[in-house]
Amino acid sequence: MSMVGQALMKSPYPFQPGDVAFIMHHNSWISKAFAWFMGSKWSHCFIIWESTEHNTYLLETSDYEVINSTLDKYLNDPYVEMSIYSRHDMSDEDRLYAMQLAQETCLGTTYGYFQLISLAIRALLKKMGIQSVNWIRQGYTCNEVVLTALSSIHSSGLYQVDPKSLDTQDIFAFISIAWSPVFYKAPEAIK
Repeated sequence: MSMVGQALMKSPYPFQPGDVAFIMHHNSWISKAFAWFMGSKWSHCFIIWESTEHNTYLLETSDYEVINSTLDKYLNDPYVEMSIYSRHDMSDEDRLYAMQLAQETCLGTTYGYFQLISLAIRALLKKMGIQSVNWIRQGYTCNEVVLTALSSIHSSGLYQVDPKSLDTQDIFAFISIAWSPVFYKAPEAIK
């Protein structure tokens, strides 16, 4: 029952702090490589920290560091596929606590380029049926930003999970079952 580019909920601004989005940039070879290594249809994830009638604000990784940005850049990109999930039993207090912690811990920190090497090795081993840990723990990757927030609260279902232990596909595998989809945007074009 998804409506492309429209919220599944009736509210015009359905997003809440702590909602998690998964992204695939269909015109980016880097995104395609990330998704392939993880065995995922998604290459990136982020967490929503505020939604107003004017915009929705995100906490995510950029090319260099963890930043605050807006949802508009994804909504207006014809090559982006996006799915957003919400955990409706998280209290407003838990959501605000998680987002404050993630902002204070992650915002402005370096992007974890070296961790990508470790995540790639881990993903290849996973494809061979071998479970391993993320050995390099420098900087933050997108999945860590999301898990830094969610691992701090019981109601997320990811309480006390090591933020460096899961990749985007691992988070999606859990959230897509335990949370509710609230928004989906199909790509308008695929390269």
